[in-house]
Amino acid sequence: MQIHVAKDGRQSGPYSVEQVQDMVRSGLVSAADLGWHEGMGEWAPLHTLAGLGVPPPTLHSAALGAGGAPGERVKRLIAVIIDGALFGALLGAAFGFGMLTGGGFHWGVGLVTGLGLMGIAWLAFVVLQCYLLADRGQTLGKMAMGLRIVCHADGANPGFVKAVLLRTFLWAVITAIPFVGPVLALVDALFVFREDQRCLHDHLAGTRVVVA
Repeated sequence: MQIHVAKDGRQSGPYSVEQVQDMVRSGLVSAADLGWHEGMGEWAPLHTLAGLGVPPPTLHSAALGAGGAPGERVKRLIAVIIDGALFGALLGAAFGFGMLTGGGFHWGVGLVTGLGLMGIAWLAFVVLQCYLLADRGQTLGKMAMGLRIVCHADGANPGFVKAVLLRTFLWAVITAIPFVGPVLALVDALFVFREDQRCLHDHLAGTRVVVA
């Protein structure tokens, strides 16, 4: 029996029964990922395929979600710091360059030039990060730390709606609410210490952070 496997929306194979069993044991795929072989009407979770011998996912693994091992908490923090540092450095460099080039005419010209270039840099950085989130489920910081965002239910790429609109922009709007927002931001950070390591913004978007 030759089995095709679908994980994170990507199909691969065919593989022999022994190869699939080894892949499950090593964590390359999970028992909840989909499989298909000739004679099947549609794709089904690997643990339901007759003759494969893959046990169903445990309650523990099901609670953690699909898509791989949870990303380490320290790496997630470092990824956020990297994103913030890159953002700040880019804006600072753009403003400084504008002041230097425009300041030769008048300090006011330098200020306007610096602010204009800073605005362009801000927009470029946001567009780049949004593209990476929608296309790969990663920011520059997460790429550097070997992390990515996936759908909690099936481990698939969350796409633009979940990764950008819900997880990023909507959550930013919620945390900007006076008085309530800062409290939610604190609770959000503390949620990473739960067993599933899903913050409030992950629950909002139906996502989780895993090892890439």
